[in-house]
Amino acid sequence: MKFSYIHKCVCRFIIFCTLASLFISPLNIVSVIAGSPIIISTDWSKVISTTNSESFGINGQGAMVLDWGTNPQYIANLKNIQPQFVRFHDSIQQDSSKNWRAWANYQTKSWDKVKIREFANMIRKWRANGVKSNIVITLSSYPNWFKKKQIKNSQGVVVSEILDPSEYTGFGNLARDLVAIINKEENLNVTNFEIFNEFDYEYSIKPQDGGAPRQMQELGRLYNHISKSMKSADNRISTGGISFARTNRVEGIREFIETVAPEKNPRTLDYLSYHQYMSGNAADSDTTIYNNAMMYPLWSSRDIKGLLDNNKLFIPIRFYEFNISWSGDSVEPRMINQKGAIFDALALVSAMKSGNISVAPWTDLDPRYGKMSQNYQLRPSAFVWKMLNSLPANLQIVNSKSTNPDIVTFALKSPTTPKRYIFVINHGGVTQNINLGSFAGDAAIKISVLDESQNAIQTRTANGSTLINTSIARNSVNLFEIR
Repeated sequence: MKFSYIHKCVCRFIIFCTLASLFISPLNIVSVIAGSPIIISTDWSKVISTTNSESFGINGQGAMVLDWGTNPQYIANLKNIQPQFVRFHDSIQQDSSKNWRAWANYQTKSWDKVKIREFANMIRKWRANGVKSNIVITLSSYPNWFKKKQIKNSQGVVVSEILDPSEYTGFGNLARDLVAIINKEENLNVTNFEIFNEFDYEYSIKPQDGGAPRQMQELGRLYNHISKSMKSADNRISTGGISFARTNRVEGIREFIETVAPEKNPRTLDYLSYHQYMSGNAADSDTTIYNNAMMYPLWSSRDIKGLLDNNKLFIPIRFYEFNISWSGDSVEPRMINQKGAIFDALALVSAMKSGNISVAPWTDLDPRYGKMSQNYQLRPSAFVWKMLNSLPANLQIVNSKSTNPDIVTFALKSPTTPKRYIFVINHGGVTQNINLGSFAGDAAIKISVLDESQNAIQTRTANGSTLINTSIARNSVNLFEIR
């Protein structure tokens, strides 16, 4: 998201006020100043939402370079993190003879089945080595051999190019063939296909910014056609999209939703997905990026849910891609150090508390963004996802908060056992004492800690009665497993 200076100032004021109202009340300011433990209050009876078997995933952009994805160390790392799903979207519609990650044969104007077979063999190798992740395949765009339609403003300037409607049938057939190859020829049984990746740029943002009408209703018609074509190849699949890049452009999203909502047989939009990158300036302070991580998913989810509800389209929302910097050409060191781990934790907690059912960071292996470096070393943020994926699925997210804005909490409980879990994130620059409440009957609570001292999760056990005054390190993610 890119904002003007004035917009940034207004947003930061709103963020400050919102965070202050969420985390500090007049009654506890004195205790915080006086050095008393920060109170973590959890209402175990107030269920906000639930996790599922595809809540915590990762993007597999690196793995689409098959030499990387089949590397034994990559596979060992993936097994270590054990993401619940891996989302593949990068460039599959491009020319496979020129792009390692591409699956399209531009000579035959069809899919490169040899390349897709190699991908399927990689997934089979993962399965054989204990990686259980579900697979999400995103058809990011259409191959360049399809004709485009130019969108011009009133001065005749071309501001965007979209797929020509005369090509809808041909592209729909190609999309149908992809599902058939993946699920019938390769037997991968992929049940989740995402249609398009950040297509709001060409259909909404560029036209609107260039002085031309938005094309989001046209995008909705294209989406409906592709979804029906894909489901005709395998009626078991779910289709969703479109991984909106700019959730603040709500009018364009509204036009898209209004176009797809009437489709019932089959329903074309089974879930709505979006992306967010929180900063375009490496000079932004830690406080700024942490506040953005907490507030942007909240605002986006609220707006999207409102639009869906207004159209009686009660479907899941998936936060399918995020990180700190939207500029891949600039260096943002916080994405690969402990601050990146704090950022990931804050963003995913905000998204899950706001009702998203899936969250996935960008990305698996990459020099600037990756949870792994190019020599396959796990970076700190990878261990945040390892913590989450170590938990059972189908937990209930309950209401929790703290009396200090530097401490963010995320509490879950099992609906069938006494098991309870409390994540506590300290994104402040000092060690803090916290009070999680009395768990005197629990003699051995497991505590997992990811802090600045080493790039690994450290574990210990503690008596429940000690949690009324326990210390957590600065810039740390802490998981308390009770019973």
